[in-house]
Amino acid sequence: MRREMNWLLLLWIGGLVNACVPPGTPSMPQEDALYTAAAQTVIAQLTLSAGATAVAQLTQLASPGFTPASATPFAPTTVATAVQTPVPTATPPPPASPTPLPATQSPTLTPTAFPCDWAQFIGDVTVRDNASFPPGTPFTKIWRLRNIGACTWTPNYSLVFVGGDRLDGPSALSLGAYARPGDEIDVSVGLTAPRSPGRYRSNWMLRNPAGGLFGIGSDRQGSFWVQINVAEVVSPKDFAFDFAANYCLAAWYSGMGLLECPGSGRDQRGSIILLVSPALESRQEDEPALWTRPNVQADGWISGTFPPYRVANGDRFLADVGCLADSPGCRVVFELSYRPSDGLDRSLGVWREELDGQVTRIDVDLSSLAGQVVQFVLGATNYGNAGDANAFWFVPRIQNSAPQPWLVLTWQQRGGPAADCRELNIYLTGERSGEARAVACNAPRRELGRTSLLPEEVNQLREWQARLAPFGTEVSGPIPGAAGLAWINFNGRGSTQASSSDVLAMHTMAEGLFHSIAR
Repeated sequence: MRREMNWLLLLWIGGLVNACVPPGTPSMPQEDALYTAAAQTVIAQLTLSAGATAVAQLTQLASPGFTPASATPFAPTTVATAVQTPVPTATPPPPASPTPLPATQSPTLTPTAFPCDWAQFIGDVTVRDNASFPPGTPFTKIWRLRNIGACTWTPNYSLVFVGGDRLDGPSALSLGAYARPGDEIDVSVGLTAPRSPGRYRSNWMLRNPAGGLFGIGSDRQGSFWVQINVAEVVSPKDFAFDFAANYCLAAWYSGMGLLECPGSGRDQRGSIILLVSPALESRQEDEPALWTRPNVQADGWISGTFPPYRVANGDRFLADVGCLADSPGCRVVFELSYRPSDGLDRSLGVWREELDGQVTRIDVDLSSLAGQVVQFVLGATNYGNAGDANAFWFVPRIQNSAPQPWLVLTWQQRGGPAADCRELNIYLTGERSGEARAVACNAPRRELGRTSLLPEEVNQLREWQARLAPFGTEVSGPIPGAAGLAWINFNGRGSTQASSSDVLAMHTMAEGLFHSIAR
């Protein structure tokens, strides 16, 4: 019994000795301490990706002096505890092995086949959508296109009508030029406004030499078009030519090239616009004016060349010119010119205008050009503030001031083998001038010709007109091959009744003039 108690006493003393070990003295083997450090390192790496975590763990495990007790890694939440007698810890299941990713290969670039023929619409050079034209007005439509395909356009490429109203244009025409990829090209076609009022649209595309159609848009099948309005333009009956009503018949240019008609008041290239109710510098008007804007530069200019016109005796050009209201820096030089058949412009007058509350009346006698076919040119040049060069031509027109022909005598004769109808009308056209016009009056009527009267014939007619009262009478006269009757109608201004000798003299004059024209 004493021996058992001695052993128990020894065991109790040994426990006291162990309990008195200083806290700073390590009580675990060195390899256990290293293992614990490795486990803590693994915990710190949990935020890494699976692959990076594995690499970090392997790196730590391979550190010098580290000899793991087991090849099985610890679960992240498991921490080794330093005790005198190691307590067995649960071994977590091994983590799933990461699925290996396939090797990444650089993609092989396959060349994309770029379309050979492809167009991009850049803009309308002339004739914006819904421009208005009088019936039957010819015009030139110009589109600006860019070649965005891979092939060069050659003169063998064509502009082709594909739908809508053809507007009297061709079904196809050559481009007439080259356009390499990236180039811009102006494509034009001559068209004519229809005779009937309404809205018209004409659609166009391009065609390559192989006959393939192409156009604009992402699918290269879009067409480009021109769309116009046709409206009746009513001009005063006493206007021989109305420049305002026909302003888009003119070719308009500025210092920056060809302008579209009608234009835009914000175009830096200049513009031509018809104002229906213009605000002039001196008044508000309800008749039309042409707003002619030079290109916005210090020496900008604009001019419009109108279609050929045959000048008649007594024709006069009339217009008011000046600056539109609210154009304080407006200073403009106006010029009226004409272009005869030799193509060289000749000035008919120059007028300076500025915003001073006054307008200038232009009245030019064109009689010196009578009988000539000329083109009139309206021009305006800026010499003030380029942004205020708002020049106008108010009711520009040609009127004829010559006395209207006065029908003095009508002679008509029927008879002959074919029962012909012959007619002669005699006019006094001036103080010392007159004209006779021969007509075949069988249906359908047709004019056979005209002749000017001799001075003595004019004098005789004026004497009859001043002395005799108006009358109409039947008179017999010789008709080749058969007898027949003639009828005379005379528009006199006098009061005396015509004698038989007066009637016979009129008949003889008229019959002679008719045969001199109709022979």
